[in-house]
Parts: sequence; structure tokens; C-alpha cells
Amino acid sequence: MKKRLLYAAFATCAFFAVSALAQGTGRVSGAPASFSVPKKLSDAKLILPKRHSRLIVEIKTGGDDFRAGSSITQQLIRPDGRAEPLKDLRYWEIWDSASGYSANARADGIPRNTTKEHYIELSGGMTLSEIRAHTLKLTFDGAPVNIGDSYDNWNIDQLYIYTPGVCEGPEGTELAVVGQVPAQRQVWRRMSGENRLVSIPINISGEAGAELTTKLEAEFWTGPDDLRRGAVAKAIVRLSDGTSYPPVNINAGEAWPSNSRYKVDINLPTPTVASSIQSIEITFDGAGRDFGESYDNWDIRRVLISSLEACKVGHVFLQKGTPWWRASAQERERTLYLARD
Repeated sequence: MKKRLLYAAFATCAFFAVSALAQGTGRVSGAPASFSVPKKLSDAKLILPKRHSRLIVEIKTGGDDFRAGSSITQQLIRPDGRAEPLKDLRYWEIWDSASGYSANARADGIPRNTTKEHYIELSGGMTLSEIRAHTLKLTFDGAPVNIGDSYDNWNIDQLYIYTPGVCEGPEGTELAVVGQVPAQRQVWRRMSGENRLVSIPINISGEAGAELTTKLEAEFWTGPDDLRRGAVAKAIVRLSDGTSYPPVNINAGEAWPSNSRYKVDINLPTPTVASSIQSIEITFDGAGRDFGESYDNWDIRRVLISSLEACKVGHVFLQKGTPWWRASAQERERTLYLARD
């Protein structure tokens, strides 16, 4: 009788253990009690954080160039203090129409007011939080290489470090929408000689507002009165600090027929925190271009402004100034604490 009871108890325990494992809710040796088997592949994607295999270092040279013969190196310092090998930042990836991107092009001097990108390979890959735990040391050497040369000086107006884009969905973040749905066929604004400007307020906060964006998308629905060829519509991005970016010609002087829909990109001259965008201002110049033409009128039915950050870059470090760093004999090094930016 005792043996039967023992066999029954053992069989009952084995049945529940096998059932739990089959359902993906049982404890696995060495794993926490909350371990569960993903029900589908899309769930599995959420378990491991995105690992990045490279960083992009974008350097904008200001009013004083980087002279041929000077050098600039970077070195990643791990959280435990160990240093990665030195990398020469004079080797840029440039576009070659025959072979694609080539990393073998060495910069023999960098002209003023130009921007170049350099790639830092991350062995084994790192998550964004692991990357931000590192420091980056930049070292400049402008010692003269020719008789009579003085020590070189180099103005860096902006240094931006980020990971390549990670696609998170099919659409970006909606920043503003004005006007009626096209089916209602109502006009939101009529642009004319008396009404040449309209402002679209942008209000974005939270996690989406903290993202950096380099491009906006504006979608326009034209009403019964078209945008005539030769008329010019421009978009001005105004920021919360009172500054603005240069106007962008959104129709390039081309006609937009009545009751049509157009998407245009508004490229931002520098990576911009989304929450700092206060408004998009649309200006209109419909003056006649040909003899006898009257001033044009343009009906806007609806406008949708969105951020094209469905494929978002991972922001790591951004500093800018005029200059942000004047590399010279007196200031040869900069140490960047990536987690503090």
C-alpha cells in the first residue's frame, strides 16, 4: 500500500512538472522563476536589447581648417578603465561610385565649414546603455611638418556621436495636424497677397520629445484653388529658444493642382531635439511671374507634420559651439563622458 501511494505521488509530481514545462511557465535550472518561452518570434525580439556593432562620429569643422599633416585620434575607454586601441580619425568613409563606401580614404586636410563622418567598430556589439558607460578620448597633434609652419589650430563646431538607425515601426511620430479630413472638402487656410503667412504650432513632450531628429515630413492637401507654377511656398522651423532654421522651399516653384496631396521633406541643418521645435511657419509668395498675371491664391485643406524617426538613431553625444573645441598646442585633448551629455 505504501509503495502504491509513493508511486502515485511521484507520478502526480512528474505530470505537473511536465505540464508546466510544456506551457512555458515552469522553472528552468539556473533561470529565474519568471522565465517563459516566447509564444511567437515577435515576442522573442523583445527579450534581448538591440546591440550595435558601430558608432558614427560626425565632426563639423568651423572657421579654422584641419591642415594637411595634422592628426586626430580617438580612443574608447571601457568602464573598468581598460583602453581600446587608438583609431586614426583622418580615415573617413567616403562614397565611391564603383565600390560603394570605402574606409581607405585618408583626409589630407579638412576644409573649413565641412562635415565628415567616421565609424568606430564595436567588437562583439554593445547596447546603447553599455556604449554610454564608456568615455572617449580625442587627441590632436598639429605639430608643423614643413619648415616655417607654425602649430596648426583646428575649430570643431560640432561633434555628434550616434548609432546607425534602428527601425521600430512603419511610421514616424505625428507632431501636428491642422485642417479637416479631405472628405469634408473644407479649406483650412487660403493663402493670398493679404494672407502670406501661417504658423502651425508643434507640441511634443515625453519620450518622443527627447528624441533627436534630422528631418521632418510635411504632408499638404490642396483645396479647390491650386498652387500655381512659379508661386513659392516655404517652411521655416522655429525653435523654443527664439531662433529658427533657414527657410526651405517646399514646392520648388512647381504647381500643385487643386484637390491634390503632396509630401515634402524638411531637412534640419543639425540634429534637433524634437521638443525644442516650437512651430512650423509656412510663407507664401504668389506674385505673378509673367506679364499680366495676378497674385496667386492657394487653398490649404489640411497639413500633417511628422518626424521621420521610425528608424531612429541612438543618441550618444552631441556638443556644439563656435567653436565647441579649438584644438591647438594649448588644448590637444578632450575626454568625452558619454553618459553625461
